[in-house]
Amino acid sequence: MKTTKNYGLIVFYLFSTTYSFSQNFISEEKGWSVVTEGCFFREPPCYNTYYYKFLGDTLIGDLHYSTLYESDDRNKQIWHPHSYWRENSDSVFAYYEEAGQERLIYNFNLKVGDSIQTFATFKIKVDSIKTLEWGGKMRKHFYLSKNEYSSKTLWIEGVGSMANFIRNSDIGFSGSISSLLCFEENGQQVYQNPEFNSCYVYISSLDPFISENKIWSVVAKYYGSEMKENFSTKYYRFKGDTLIDGILYSKLYESVDANQHTWKFYSLWRESYDSVFNYYNDYSQNSNLIYRFNIAAGDSFKVAEGLYIYVDSIKNLEWGGKVRKHIYLSNPIYPDYYPNKYTTWIEGVGSTGNMTRSSEINISGGISSLLCFEEDGEKVYQNPEYNGCYIITSSVIEFKDEVQLLNLFPMGNSILHISLTNNPKGLLTLCTLEGKQLFSKRIETSETEICLPERGITIFCFKNDEGEIQTGKVLVK
Repeated sequence: MKTTKNYGLIVFYLFSTTYSFSQNFISEEKGWSVVTEGCFFREPPCYNTYYYKFLGDTLIGDLHYSTLYESDDRNKQIWHPHSYWRENSDSVFAYYEEAGQERLIYNFNLKVGDSIQTFATFKIKVDSIKTLEWGGKMRKHFYLSKNEYSSKTLWIEGVGSMANFIRNSDIGFSGSISSLLCFEENGQQVYQNPEFNSCYVYISSLDPFISENKIWSVVAKYYGSEMKENFSTKYYRFKGDTLIDGILYSKLYESVDANQHTWKFYSLWRESYDSVFNYYNDYSQNSNLIYRFNIAAGDSFKVAEGLYIYVDSIKNLEWGGKVRKHIYLSNPIYPDYYPNKYTTWIEGVGSTGNMTRSSEINISGGISSLLCFEEDGEKVYQNPEYNGCYIITSSVIEFKDEVQLLNLFPMGNSILHISLTNNPKGLLTLCTLEGKQLFSKRIETSETEICLPERGITIFCFKNDEGEIQTGKVLVK
C-alpha cells in the first residue's frame, strides 16, 4: 500500500512537470508563418505571408530584449528587424522602436473572466481555458470573447495567437485579417493551417511599383551660391534584372539626358507584395525598405536612423487614369526635416517627391518633386507647377560618378574634422536638408577643422580644382 501511494505521487509529479509548467514563448528554436488577407477596396482574394523568428538580443534601458525578425521572402533569405520582445514569468511584452515604449501582448496566467487590452484600443475577455494537445505537446488554450472587431481570438501557450501572433487578436497589419499559417519548433513543422496547403500564400491585387513600362521624371530644386534657386532633372526607369544570393533584383537606371538617349546604372530594386526594397551595392551591401503600400493610418515608417514618418491618412483617388491609393505621411517630431506638410506616396508610383526615396528630401540636399510619369508609352502625369518634363538651369553642374575626395569626422560641439584623401584642393559647401547654406569655404590643407552654426543632419558638397565632386550626409553633433 505504501509503495502504491509513492508510485501515485511519482506519476502525479511527472504529469505536472510535463504538462502543467508554463512553456516559454520566446525561443530561437521557433518560427511562425502568418497569412494576411486584405484587398483594400479591390477584388478579393488578396493574401500575403510573413515569416517571424527570434534571433539575438539587445539591451534597451536596463531590460534585455530578444530581437524579432520579419521576412516576406518566400525563401526566407532576407530578414529585417521588426521589434524587440521580452518574457517575464507568464507575461510577454513587445517594444516597438517607433513608439518608444513596450506593450503587454500576452499573459498566459489569465483566468476565466479576466480581460486584456489588444494591440488596438479595445479589450477581449477570457471565456474559457482548456489544456489540449497541440504540436505534440499539451498546451493551455485561451478562448477569448468575440466583439465587433474580433471574431476568432484563440491563444495557445508557447505559440501565441492563432491569428497574428505579433498582436493578441485576429486583427492584423493595416486592419486586415490574419491567421497562423504554420508553426515550426526545433527544426520541425508542428502545425499547418488546414485551410491552406502551403506555408506561403501570395495573391496580390496591388498595382506593382517595379515595371519596365514606367518612366519617372524628377526635378530637384536646391540653392547654390548667393542662395539662387537651381534646378536639375533626372529620368528613372527599370530595365533588366540580376540575381544576388538567389534573390532576383530589377535594375534601375538614371539619365540626365533631355532626350533619354544615355542611361547609366543607378541601383538594384525588388518588390515583394506590398513592399519595395533597394540594394545599393556600393555602400550598403543589403536591402533597404523604401515603400510599404499595405499600410494604415496611424502606422509609422522608418526613413533614416532614428527618423520616422507617420501615416496621417489614406485615400483612394484617380491619378494617371487609374484609381490609386494615396498615402499621406508627415513628421510631427522633426517638422524642420519636412518643409512640405506631407510626404505623399501613390501606389504603383512611389513618392511624389523623389521616387528613389521614401520622402522628398534628396541625399545631396534640396527638395525633389515628381515632374512627369509615363506608363506604357503614354505620359499620364505632368506636374502642374512646371511646363515640361525636363527642367535645368544653366548654372547646374553635371555630376560625375562619385569618388572619395575627403572624409568628414564629427568631433562634437558642432566641430567637423576634414581630411582630404588626395592632394587637389577645392570648395566645400554644407547645407541643411532644406537647402539653407551653413558653410562655404575653400579647403586648402589636407587636414582642417570647422565649426558650424547648427547641429543635425547636414548635406555636404565638395568640388575639387579638377572638377571632381563628392556629395553626402554627415551628422553634426
